Amino acid sequence: MRILAVGASGAYNAEWFYIRALRSVGAEVVFINQYEGVGHRMLTRLALTRLPRIDGLVDRLPVNRRLPEAARRADPDLVLVFKGEMLSDRAIRELSGSHRLALLYPDAYRFPRLLSRLPHFCCVLSPASRLDFYYGMGARRAATLPWACDPEVHRRLPVGRERKVALLGTFYPNRLRAALALRGLPLEVRGPLWPPPIRSGPPLRGEDYVRAMNEATVNLDVHHPSDVEADAPNMRVFEVAGSGGLLLSDRLPSIHMYFGPREVDTFRDPREMREKAIQYLDEPELADEMGSRAAARCRSEHTYVHRARALLEMVMGARYREIRGSLILGPHPARARVLCAARSATGNLLFSLQRGPPGQNPRLLLHCASYSFDVSPAPACTRSALIHPGRSRSQSSTAKQHTIR
Repeated sequence: MRILAVGASGAYNAEWFYIRALRSVGAEVVFINQYEGVGHRMLTRLALTRLPRIDGLVDRLPVNRRLPEAARRADPDLVLVFKGEMLSDRAIRELSGSHRLALLYPDAYRFPRLLSRLPHFCCVLSPASRLDFYYGMGARRAATLPWACDPEVHRRLPVGRERKVALLGTFYPNRLRAALALRGLPLEVRGPLWPPPIRSGPPLRGEDYVRAMNEATVNLDVHHPSDVEADAPNMRVFEVAGSGGLLLSDRLPSIHMYFGPREVDTFRDPREMREKAIQYLDEPELADEMGSRAAARCRSEHTYVHRARALLEMVMGARYREIRGSLILGPHPARARVLCAARSATGNLLFSLQRGPPGQNPRLLLHCASYSFDVSPAPACTRSALIHPGRSRSQSSTAKQHTIR
């Protein structure tokens, strides 16, 4: 499966994590940096997300000139757009006429001007649990795709805990109120745009960011108001948990859908936040135990590989299910070919027979929920019964399907 991904280049952003995960499950990903050739990247992004857009000017951005030819050359099964603030309405409209487009939109309900193009996407994927907003903007389909952790990045480091609360992130007014409510406690604030009287350090990325989460006894997370409205836990929820830190977050209903009460903690107001921060500072062993349980939960349920598979399932549907076995199991997925497949009456893939690497027998895969199990070697009678009668094996290589009722 080939995916053309359009987004912002750089390490440790959503594009970076998702492209790593999609490639790890066997997808071929061609990436286009929507900011290539754009000067003053930050100012341009602020203008295109917050000011009225002038489509004639946006059309002249380099990405909108390159995208049609890139799509023609890649011939992708899916064009996956990350936010798409640099893409013009015309480019999206024209591309949707020839390709399957999906939008991965990380900003919940923010920047509705960008969301006016939703009818051109087959699906919008968002960390929001409340999706009515997207349907109100004209989405054909909306689905919740929560943030996640990358176990190779977000992990427990061999560093000692310090008796402090860490608040890492950009200034929001509600974050300032939270920081002021913690006066008198050991508080470390890092991120851009923080005003006095808060003393903040520069933002952290990569290993420095993971180290800071590991060193703090309490990791405080305060969400943007639009994330609260959308019930959209942010990246930091899963990054702290994946790194084995104690997460203390403002209360969003879905946080406790993803984690148990003995794994993360939440608060309703600044007074409760302060009380719980003091409790965990005084009981670091309890904080460590909860962080360890949260990390185990992340590794088992909330990695970007989990999200990549869910993304392909939601957007590609039956096409992804047909080749899921080769994506997940095959050491050489490009060489695996579906000879035939069997479905239930409801359309679920039950098992498939796939051509193996050269010199090896076909593999019989049993599909159950989100997993595929290799039950090879398949008996000769099973293989002959599966291949479409009257057709040669070579003629069957385009995945002939039978329905079991």
